[in-house]
Amino acid sequence: LAASKILAEALQWREQYKDILSGSRVPVWQSDFRILARAETGHPIIYLCYRHQMFPNVQAIVEHGAYVLEAAVHSMRGDARQFDVIIDCYGFNHTHLDPRPIVPLMKMIQQPYRDRLRTAIFVGAPSAFNLLYRVGSRLVNENTRRKAMFASPEEAVAHVAKTGGGEAARTLQGVLSLNREGMDCQPGEIEGRKMPSEVDDAVSLFQDARRQLGSGPADVHPHAEGSMAEAKVTVPSSRWCCRRRRSQPGETRCANNWQASGFMRLKLVWHALG
Repeated sequence: LAASKILAEALQWREQYKDILSGSRVPVWQSDFRILARAETGHPIIYLCYRHQMFPNVQAIVEHGAYVLEAAVHSMRGDARQFDVIIDCYGFNHTHLDPRPIVPLMKMIQQPYRDRLRTAIFVGAPSAFNLLYRVGSRLVNENTRRKAMFASPEEAVAHVAKTGGGEAARTLQGVLSLNREGMDCQPGEIEGRKMPSEVDDAVSLFQDARRQLGSGPADVHPHAEGSMAEAKVTVPSSRWCCRRRRSQPGETRCANNWQASGFMRLKLVWHALG
């Protein structure tokens, strides 16, 4: 009964995000979350740095996450059936204490991508990050919790060298060093960064998915206007980043209340923990 329920919910979820999972619509990038490298064993290595994480927009974050995880599944090679995720906590601050995205993200790991996670490495996590980790760990089973490890940048590179090979380790070491040069927020594609993958292009990753889901031609249509309006995603501009939040037309009173009072509560918690 439990297995059939998980399968039914996973199929329902995949239908809900069909356009994202087929690659026919590209999400609005909310961070630098992407496939960074591929281990010698064929396992994709996914990376995110909190420095480049925008103020939480739950729907947009879920779409970004789903797009990258689906790309990772198609990026597996050889006998690999899982991916590794590296969360670099450099730049983590009070704006990241918002727990709202955690529930749908953990649900994604537990259902449509069940058993796909090989290892989750949290690099340089500050004490405040434990708040989010405790919330997230309660939403996954014990088997998933055991896949998590906390590491320094050097320990993370050494682990990847052992499990993924020298080339993947050098790639990780390079991006860890690069992201520690400054504190500005630069989500999405910038010079030297390719989304959703540094090792494959989106068209090749998603062409099989389009055929399977019947989502039309192989052209990728980034940010379809109707889909963007429907999802009410936040588009980054040169005038703001993850450190500042501009109100959007059509936001509910509840959302505005969160922005005003909830943001201040997070800031107070951050200072208390510091």
